[in-house]
Parts: sequence; C-alpha cells; structure tokens
Amino acid sequence: MIFGRLFLFLLTGLRLLSILGPLTFFCYLLSDLMSLMCLRFYLTLCSILAFLCSK
Repeated sequence: MIFGRLFLFLLTGLRLLSILGPLTFFCYLLSDLMSLMCLRFYLTLCSILAFLCSK
C-alpha cells in the first residue's frame, strides 16, 4: 500500500519535472538573451557617446 502511494508520488513528481524542466530552461535562455541584448544596447550607446564626444 505504501509502495503504491510512493510510486504515485514519484510519477506525479516526474510529470511535474517534465513540464517544468523545459519551461525553466526556456526562461533561462530568454533571460540570457535579454541580458545579451541589454549589454549590446549599452555598448552601442557607449560607442555612440564616445563618437559624439570625440567630435
């Protein structure tokens, strides 16, 4: 009886993991992409400012 309940718990846990796993990975990728975009924007801004100041 206890084993059955444990098996059900493990199955539910695995199902949750299979749903949440790719989602968290996607969110992580998205945040990584966003930080890269921000960094690129910041660098572009800095180079534009440097270019304007050098004139």
